Amino acid sequence: MASSRGCQIWESRALRRHTVDTCRFKSRSRRAAIGPFQDAVISVSMFDGTSIYQERPDPTTLSQRLAEYHLPYHQALSDIIRRLRKLCGRVLLLDLHAFLRTHRRRCMNRRLAGASCQPATTAIAVIAFERRGFRAVSNEPFAGGRKHYSASTKALQIELRFTTYMDCGRIDDPVQPEIDNARLQFLKPRLRGALTEMVDRWCRI
Repeated sequence: MASSRGCQIWESRALRRHTVDTCRFKSRSRRAAIGPFQDAVISVSMFDGTSIYQERPDPTTLSQRLAEYHLPYHQALSDIIRRLRKLCGRVLLLDLHAFLRTHRRRCMNRRLAGASCQPATTAIAVIAFERRGFRAVSNEPFAGGRKHYSASTKALQIELRFTTYMDCGRIDDPVQPEIDNARLQFLKPRLRGALTEMVDRWCRI
């Protein structure tokens, strides 16, 4: 699907989110670099409020993490978007994630409550997923997504529930979760169809 439609896939999987969250954007205030899970680039707690650190990282460590991980990630992503925008005129960034406990829906579409893409893009995504049997929700229980890179770049964060491809019956056990191959094989054509429809329809708006 990706190659046939001129899409570029960029995978980032080297970091855990409690080290530095590349989905968050650092404000001008260093204080905003570390804080609650929902707000900060470096979280001091899990989503449920459980504390991560017995002692918070010092300012030097914070600056080092931002310089070594966060800044290079966004510079590289901006370079890719700039190149594709020059080649194609406009860009749709699909930021793909997975989740478990925050919502019972199978798919969430986030667009920073309207700041990262127009409502038409979100509507296209919801329809494409629902047509293939997913239960989709937009900007609930919280709004995420990437900020604008330019007027010609739209971004949509898509979250798939873990249970679409894993057996989560032992998700709290201290072992690495395993992929459920039967669920994954059922998911693949539906996900491919939804993403293909999204891209094709977005190119026409």
